[in-house]
Amino acid sequence: MMKLAAITLLCSMCVVCADECSADCASAVVKAMTGQMSALEAKQTKQIAELKKSLDSQDEVMRAMVMAVAAVMTMLALVVTYMFLHAKPKATKGVTKPTSVHMKYFNLQGAAETLRHVMALGGMEWTETGWTGDLSKAAELGPAKAFPAFGEAQANGELVANMNRGPVMVIDGNMLGQSKTQEKYLARCLGLMGASEIEAAYIDAITEHVRDIKDKYQKAKSVPEDKEKYFAETMPEFMGKLEKAIALNAGSGPALVGKTLSLADLTVYVFLVDFFSDKEKAMASIDNCPKLKASVKAVGENAAVAKYRAGRMTIAT
Repeated sequence: MMKLAAITLLCSMCVVCADECSADCASAVVKAMTGQMSALEAKQTKQIAELKKSLDSQDEVMRAMVMAVAAVMTMLALVVTYMFLHAKPKATKGVTKPTSVHMKYFNLQGAAETLRHVMALGGMEWTETGWTGDLSKAAELGPAKAFPAFGEAQANGELVANMNRGPVMVIDGNMLGQSKTQEKYLARCLGLMGASEIEAAYIDAITEHVRDIKDKYQKAKSVPEDKEKYFAETMPEFMGKLEKAIALNAGSGPALVGKTLSLADLTVYVFLVDFFSDKEKAMASIDNCPKLKASVKAVGENAAVAKYRAGRMTIAT
């Protein structure tokens, strides 16, 4: 159709033969136009091929870009995964030494004695409200009547932080209950929880081991035969187990953990030296435990601890 239209247009413009176009003229025109159209079609075909090639090239570039982005994302995912799996926990920031510490407790050693040793070894000065009374009547009358000041403190709401029990610590105006929590908090404040978080964990574990051994005594003490067996068999056995557990991460020198005395040493010391009325049997339980014996000796010879013990007025329980 394009060829026919072009021929018709050319013939209408011809001035040689006007309307009487000869066959030769028409043939020449057709031949000329056919050549031109063929050249035009070839050119168009070439242009289409080049355009297609260009589009294909752009597709390849896009595919390459997509693959590159995918590779980068994969690498980032691998990096993030590696960092997560190999991340080291950050040590908890050390707490600062309190400026004011006040204890509310009975005028007894009891549950507060390890805490007092912590403050003594850590160089922390503190004050106390010591409730006096008749310990021998506590079982019959109850603590609140045997120690009237304790009953008043309960009534006044002073002991809410420890569920109406003692001791309660007032640390820079903040009231804190639970003696074990108090010990660990102040030990951290005073540098007695090791040099790292893992050392703090070792120290904590030792205090819990001692608690377990103490609990066994609480169950046995009311029956004479069981109490005797505790000192003869149970306590030496478990103090030996404690010695082996400590040896896995033994400190340098007499310290049970790390390089310096800590809450672990104080807990063992108070347990062996103060907790039991039968001191000799308690100490005999570590006859075959050189690490524990060295720790107890070091705590007893520490100047700050010795000074506190020489001046303490609390009653043994």
